[in-house]
Amino acid sequence: MQNKLQKERSQSCYERKVKKLSDFWNNCPKLQAKITIDKWLSQIKKPMKRG
Repeated sequence: MQNKLQKERSQSCYERKVKKLSDFWNNCPKLQAKITIDKWLSQIKKPMKRG
């Protein structure tokens, strides 16, 4: 019983963190753009390293 309660508590804590992050994300289009560009660049660089 104790374990179940603990799980639920950590789950809600996790959900709060995720919500905070998504709120932050939604308020930061510049950050979104930068991360998207970084991802895109890393995608391009990966095949070159293998070859």
